[in-house]
This record gives sequence, C-alpha cells and structure tokens, in this order.
Amino acid sequence: MPTPDDISPPDDVSPPPRPELEIAFTPRQILGGFQRDRLFDEHVFARRKPFERRFRMEVRGVEHGITVIDDFAHHPTAIATTLAGARKRYPGRRIWALFEPRSISSARKEFESGYIDAFHQADRVIIGHVFHRDRYEQRYGMEHMMSVDTIVDRLNADGIRAEQMDDFDAIAARVAADATDGDVIMVMSSGAFGGIHEKILHGIAATAG
Repeated sequence: MPTPDDISPPDDVSPPPRPELEIAFTPRQILGGFQRDRLFDEHVFARRKPFERRFRMEVRGVEHGITVIDDFAHHPTAIATTLAGARKRYPGRRIWALFEPRSISSARKEFESGYIDAFHQADRVIIGHVFHRDRYEQRYGMEHMMSVDTIVDRLNADGIRAEQMDDFDAIAARVAADATDGDVIMVMSSGAFGGIHEKILHGIAATAG
C-alpha cells in the first residue's frame, strides 16, 4: 500500500530531504503532518474502486508479443527487486525499465548511485520527468536532487542504452518504434506516469498494423 511518501502531501507538511533539517520539527508538527497525510490518503483511496489499486508486476497488456507491465517501484531497492523479478519471470527476454521519479523522496541525491546499480539489470532505460523538480529548485536546493544526466551517462558508459525524456507521448513513441517481439516493458512509478501503458500498447498496435 502506498505510504505518505508516495502521494505528495501539502507543501506545509512535506519535510525537506535534508538530513540536517530532519530534527527541526516539533512533535506537534510531526503528529499534525502524519494526521493530515492519513486524511489525505483516505480521501484519495476512498475515491478509487478496488480494481484501480496498484499491484506489483501487473501485466497491463500484450501487443504483438511485447508485454507491458506496471509496477509501483519508485526507489532503488524496489526497482532492483522488480527488475530481478522480471529477469526471473521472463528469462532471456529484453527488459525495458521506464521510470518516473514521481514522489519527492524518489529524486533524492543519495539515491543516485542506487539507481545506477538497479538499472544495470535492464537492457534499455528511459527516465521520465522529475515530477517535483520545481520544488527542489525553489525550496530544497538542486544539490539535494539526483542528477538524471549523471545516471544516464553512467549507464550508457557501461553499455546500457539509457535516455531521459520528459514527454509521455515521446516515450511511448520511442518504445513502440524500438520494441520487438518478446520485449518486456517495465513501467515503474508511484503515479500514473501519464497513462503511458495504454499509449505504448496503442502505439505498438499502430506501428505493427
């Protein structure tokens, strides 16, 4: 089940990703923040139907032998576990890792090396838009946000084709154009990722048709 990190709380209760500031909150502020997070989560999930809740490695569709899978992974350890599971479930097949850094915590600088390690289990990597980039730039400081360019450059240097793309339609078009029969597309985000699953499936159908 998603945690408060996965659904961004209001600005006034979201702690900055700086260890030296984590002790700056009083117990009353912390308790109030958790209570508001809980109410926010309850409001969100009350509006969802049961079948709309997120699952691990949920197959969203297969088109012309290309499997598109949704997964809730959005931190390095979870991504590494998910990609390892995909390798085991689909041995010998090319694995794509599509990742949207959606939550505030998913873009922390200290996760940079962890993402590099995790994505070594994929054959192709596309990293989408950092959802909270503006918040880092305006409030926390860009030095506390991971460098997507560094991750992409390191992966490419290690022989794993990687790129960063902000536009959801462009990502779907890239996958539809380059994916081939047998490929497995792992879509990982704590959010909707712009509905990219259906975009990819429709794009593959149109390209193959």
